[in-house]
Amino acid sequence: MIQEQDPRASEIAELRQRIEVLELAVRSPPEGLHNASLNGQAVFFDSVSQGDSYRDRSVIMVMPAYKAVASSVWSSWLSLLTPANHRVYRLLMRDYEVGEGYDHAIDFILNDPVLSTFSAVLTLEADNIVPPMAVMQLFVDMDKADVDVIGAMYWGKSPGGVPMAYGKFGDLPRNFRPFVPSPNAVTRVNACGMGCTLFKLEVFKKISRPWFKTHQAWTQNVAMESLLTQDIFFADKAAKEAGVRFAVSTNVLVGHLDEQTGIIW
Repeated sequence: MIQEQDPRASEIAELRQRIEVLELAVRSPPEGLHNASLNGQAVFFDSVSQGDSYRDRSVIMVMPAYKAVASSVWSSWLSLLTPANHRVYRLLMRDYEVGEGYDHAIDFILNDPVLSTFSAVLTLEADNIVPPMAVMQLFVDMDKADVDVIGAMYWGKSPGGVPMAYGKFGDLPRNFRPFVPSPNAVTRVNACGMGCTLFKLEVFKKISRPWFKTHQAWTQNVAMESLLTQDIFFADKAAKEAGVRFAVSTNVLVGHLDEQTGIIW
């Protein structure tokens, strides 16, 4: 006996899949699904009580906006707390590819008589939801780890998302293989993502331009030979030219928004 297939079966299956995605989007916390299982809750160290509020905490927030920014992302940027009585400047780079946007931003900053005197640059990307204490915590963790660049923890946008911590520092040969860092800790890495990352401004003065570049290399009729996103490009160049030190802080948990589904990974 041949059983007839319900002509609406595929439609029902697609509807169920959409409902599952919507339910996942509703349940996903602002720090992201992967981070929720990694840490539980981030730790905030009170920099004032540690007596280091005298340090220069002036910061320029660089935001490359190559597309419309979701309200959940934009509102998280506006909610960022910054050290009291220290200078803050926000620089929006519109209509640039991400690597080009960052590179032009750094060039503008270093050639400006005021901005070039700031102490740090914070990069924020158009699909990352950041916690209010991110800037404060990254400054503390940067000092604690004695590094030049420190990134918050977030993951790629998929169920098996890649952690934005590239290459265990000290492993030989040197590499950029992603790995999961320890929770509630600051871990040395060879590179980190740039969705919420703090840079000492002085490092850019030690490195030749371009600082950031999305690099693709291929041969005609041959598969892609290499692909470097702007974060890996900078990290590789900065370490070779100036010995720049990188770390990732799992004290700062950042969500990675999939605009198509609403899921925060």
